[in-house]
Formats: sequence, structure tokens, C-alpha cells
Amino acid sequence: MPLHKKLKISLPDGATAQLGLGLTTDVQFSPDGKYLAVATSIGIELRRSDTLELTRFLTNHTGVVLSVAFSPDGRTLASGSWNKAIKLWDVATGTLQCTFTSHTRPVYSVAFSPDGRTLVSGSKDDTIKLWNVATGTLQRTFTGRRNSV
Repeated sequence: MPLHKKLKISLPDGATAQLGLGLTTDVQFSPDGKYLAVATSIGIELRRSDTLELTRFLTNHTGVVLSVAFSPDGRTLASGSWNKAIKLWDVATGTLQCTFTSHTRPVYSVAFSPDGRTLVSGSKDDTIKLWNVATGTLQRTFTGRRNSV
């Protein structure tokens, strides 16, 4: 798929819109359903889910953003990327809060625990890692996978 391919979606009123300023790799709703986080080949779009209006564009990754996840309270957005990094963003301001760097290959998946205190990441390096969100420290690494996570 070319890197300029955009995701076309239909809105409830029958209108259509295109998401993604580059290749769209992941889309997630905020917990309250008001926003969409759109991971793309050139950054992360935060959009209103009712109108798809672009509210913020987050561009601190140096590679394709592969995954996004909102914290349970909706205040923090996690992103995993081709450049092996995981980033935490303040949703209200778009400010980068911290970067986790322990994976040795691209990060394909990120998810928060139900209480929002732990982030889990899965990577092409065949590991699953648990991170303390408050301190930014690696808590545990699970190995032994034979395929990307």
C-alpha cells in the first residue's frame, strides 16, 4: 500500500471523510468516544469523532507510528512506532510526556491496563513489555515468542 493511501470512512449522516495525512496504520476511540487517535506514517492525528475535525497533530516519532491507545481516563495517549520507541502524550495539550526505549525492533501494539498505571507493548523483537506509566520504567519483559507481537 502506498504511503499516501488514506482511510475513507462513512459518518452517521451519510457523509464520508478521509483520515490520515499518510498511510493509516491504527485508529482508536477515546474512552468517552469524543475523539479518534489516528496513527499514520507521518505522525498521530487527534480528531473529533463526530466531525473528524483535526484538533492536534503529534509529530515527535522518527518512524511510522504503528499503534495508539488511550489511557482509561482519556488524558494520555500511548504510541508505538517503527523506530522502536513508545511515547506517552498529554491529550489536552499535545505535549510529549515521556519516551520508553527498550525494544530492539518496531513496536506493533500498545495498551493500558484497566487502572491506567501499566502500559503493555508488543514488538517485532518477539517480546512483550510491561511499563510503569508514572515512572516510565520497565517493569517486566516476557520473551520466548517466535513471531511479532
